[in-house]
Amino acid sequence: AGSGEPVDDTMTYRYREEKGFIASVVIDNKTFTGRQLKALNAREFPDADTLRAAKRFTRMALKPYLGGKPLKSRELFRQFMPKRTVKTHYE
Repeated sequence: AGSGEPVDDTMTYRYREEKGFIASVVIDNKTFTGRQLKALNAREFPDADTLRAAKRFTRMALKPYLGGKPLKSRELFRQFMPKRTVKTHYE
């Protein structure tokens, strides 16, 4: 992590701006498990927990650059996605 030590699957790490991840004994919404960090580094998202961790980390990492403004990524993606139509059983 931030100390240069290898990430341990069983440890908990806290993200610090400009410092990276440091070992933490506190577990809250700003901490990640070593397993989650390894999965994020490998860009592998094997389960919902890892996906949530990726989303949470992305928000934390981008927050200082957004200046409190929302990202609005859903609106951006909607511009490029085909509109979905819902079929009913009456058609």
